[in-house]
Parts: sequence; structure tokens; C-alpha cells
Amino acid sequence: MTDPNALSSNAYGNDNTAAGYLALAGNTNIGNDNVAVGEEALASTSSASGNTASGYRALRTNSTGGSNSAFGNGALHAAGQLASHNPTERSKCNARR
Repeated sequence: MTDPNALSSNAYGNDNTAAGYLALAGNTNIGNDNVAVGEEALASTSSASGNTASGYRALRTNSTGGSNSAFGNGALHAAGQLASHNPTERSKCNARR
């Protein structure tokens, strides 16, 4: 079963993949080549390209920054709209701090 809210606003973006409630939901412009897996992963992306986010709210606030990788619950959640070229992994140990 696919979530109808994933990629729900996609208008012009190509080669995007989203699985999870509101994953890549804000992709309204020309965001291409993004992968979002998890609830609200890359939810605010509007025109960013080349991002990979896996985990609950991973890269949630990124809107235009490209070439980011975020893995784990909340990874790069507050990176900001213009963050680019940021690889990260948030382990369970770091999440508890």
C-alpha cells in the first residue's frame, strides 16, 4: 500500500522516490533525484536535488539544499533550508544524548 501523502505536491520534479507519511510532500518545484523514506523525511523540500533521507523527520526542514545524506531518527532535521553536502548518520546512542 502506498501513502497518498508522499510526494503529494510534486509538480515538476523528476526521478524522486518517497515512502512514508508526508515524505517529500513539499516538493513543488524542480526538486530532482531525491529519496525520502520515513514519516516527514524531506517534507519541506521544494526545489532541492540529490538528497537522501531515511528515518522519521530526517532532513525535514531542508527546502533548497542539495546533495545531503541523512540516516536515522531526526538526522539533519534542523539543518536549515540551504544546507548542502552534509552526510550524517544519527545512531541510537547519539539520539539519547
